[in-house]
Amino acid sequence: MGSAFLQALHSKYACKQAIIGEVERLDLASNSTKMKLRNERIKFYKKAGFYLIPGVDYTIWDVPMHLMALPIRASAEDINDDIQIIMYQIYLKLMGKQFMHKMTL
Repeated sequence: MGSAFLQALHSKYACKQAIIGEVERLDLASNSTKMKLRNERIKFYKKAGFYLIPGVDYTIWDVPMHLMALPIRASAEDINDDIQIIMYQIYLKLMGKQFMHKMTL
């Protein structure tokens, strides 16, 4: 089901630059069960073509996250260079200015 959903997203957004995903940070799992689940999630996204965006310290609603991207029309280098602007624009639109303090990049 997850693979079919990602294929549908890719088809729907084929004209976009990339698809951005968020996953909980592996290194902050509170136990081995959660670490295994997070690792499986990351492996699933990697198998679908996503990569972990390097060098990003990102928190939303006090939850530290890794950002992942699936390049569609943009290169990984362009995504990496612009990720802070991209995430700010996404969350500004979703949350509005009053909640932007909940995101740190």
